[in-house]
Amino acid sequence: AQSHKRGTAAPQFHSIQAAVDAARPGDWILIAPGDYHERGDYTTHKPNDEAGAGVLITTPNIHLRGLSRNGVVVDGTKPGSPQCSSAAANQDFGPDGLGRNGIEVFKADGVTVENLTVCNFLNGSGEGGNQIWFNGGDGSGQIGMGPFSGDFLSATSTFYGGSGAPAGTYGIFTSNSGGPGVIDHSYASNMNDASYYIGACPDCNQVLTHAHAEGSALGYSGTNSGGHLVIENSEWDLNNTGIVTNSQNNDDAPSPQVGLCPGSATQSCTIFRNNLI
Repeated sequence: AQSHKRGTAAPQFHSIQAAVDAARPGDWILIAPGDYHERGDYTTHKPNDEAGAGVLITTPNIHLRGLSRNGVVVDGTKPGSPQCSSAAANQDFGPDGLGRNGIEVFKADGVTVENLTVCNFLNGSGEGGNQIWFNGGDGSGQIGMGPFSGDFLSATSTFYGGSGAPAGTYGIFTSNSGGPGVIDHSYASNMNDASYYIGACPDCNQVLTHAHAEGSALGYSGTNSGGHLVIENSEWDLNNTGIVTNSQNNDDAPSPQVGLCPGSATQSCTIFRNNLI
């Protein structure tokens, strides 16, 4: 991986996490093709009682871009395993079995993640299982993230341990963000919850477009999300359920899910259009 600042030489790093840790706002991190078994949660960003992330981004306004969508793979299996291996012995359940997240943007505005694949980050006792997560403060009941974007992304898992056993939980996940946010030209599959999840944002200011979800329990889940929110131009197939919008008194507070424009009793800002389900 390289961290590049316009007009300067690009230093080399041995991991994506190392490049992210060195980056400053405005920097671009360019990732050459390869199978990256990232270990931020084992090294520089060790979690306590919740699942950590292979790559944790906490610096605002940095841009993470793979140089090949299919060729740059952030891989949750054990180091030395074949790419996105489905073998049980090659799965990594995180430090002390807490589970793992793949790429997690945590309370950092203006971050973009583009043109790469993430696979086989599994849940555990501390939850996890999110392949790509724009996290504005899960469980806080507060909006803790502003603008973000994800483009030309793929998220999947080749391992499923059975009902109640470790598995990938969410493919591309956004929570507790007030946006504006865009997820464009993406693919997510084989999750035991949802391929795509947008939650905990009464006025989300997000657009999910040109998505393809398949092989998951839910194609799209929108818990306690609403306001300005558009789900469009996408395909949802071979999931147990295609699209679900729902209200729950869970850690994605505040509930309920409301599609109305803020301040309006009649006009809806949440729109589902041009989808094949």
